[in-house]
Amino acid sequence: MEVSISNENLIVKANTHGGDIHSIQGKKSGQEYLWKGIPFWWKIYCPTLFPVIGKVKNLHYKYNNKEYFMPQHGFAANAKHILKNKTANEMEFVLKSDEETKSIYPFEFALSTKYKLEGSRIIITFEVKNNDDKDMYFSIGAHPALKCPMYGEEDSLDDYYIEFEHKETVSKKEITKDDFLTGRKIEFLKDSNVINLSQDTFKDGTMILENLKSNYVVLKSRKHNRSIKINFEQFDILSIWALDRNTEFVCIEPWMGHADYDDFHGEISEKEGIIRLEKGGEYKISYSIEINEYES
Repeated sequence: MEVSISNENLIVKANTHGGDIHSIQGKKSGQEYLWKGIPFWWKIYCPTLFPVIGKVKNLHYKYNNKEYFMPQHGFAANAKHILKNKTANEMEFVLKSDEETKSIYPFEFALSTKYKLEGSRIIITFEVKNNDDKDMYFSIGAHPALKCPMYGEEDSLDDYYIEFEHKETVSKKEITKDDFLTGRKIEFLKDSNVINLSQDTFKDGTMILENLKSNYVVLKSRKHNRSIKINFEQFDILSIWALDRNTEFVCIEPWMGHADYDDFHGEISEKEGIIRLEKGGEYKISYSIEINEYES
């Protein structure tokens, strides 16, 4: 079921399947800012990553010495969520544990995803509640696929860049061809606040950055003044990814957690960056997407 909210600046559309947004449009311009997806390949646009981020080894993880299947980025994006609340400029979706989720994730939980429009900004808030009588372990993050180039064939990826709030000196985590972490780091930015985009930018796969001074980044063009700002200040990791050829999008992803290390064989409770939530506990975290449509 499609659900939409709007204000004087934006129209945002979401679906109960996945509980995620699939369209961000300028109300006056009609410009779309999310990639529209490819049905036979990747038809999700801004998925919620839960209860894992990235891949677990052999698509299985261990809890209490038992192995469980887990798809890449978890199951929230492919599950049916319930619309809990809806106003003109807010909507909330909830995913609750059931027998199907417990077959691969043995915890009683409720995951709430709230979308709130404030001016030209969408605030996305995740709330996780542990309804079990034991600690639960999870990662959570977002995977917004921003339309880039924004104007399709009239535009070129080479005109775009990602600008950080502050100049950064930071390495990126090295990953294998199968998207697991090696434990090594690669020098990336040195006293710079700009990543220039081109097809070569993504030839080595996902850029996984942590310990950043910046609280936000902005996707900008040298040919026009429209831009998209992602504020990720509550998150530990910023991930940036796109196809390494003929890309029509750039994903700027706030993460709490990451994929397994290539040599990791431990329990989910031992996984680096995992969140432990005590029984009856609640966890809340937010990020935002801000659209700038100024043309001057």
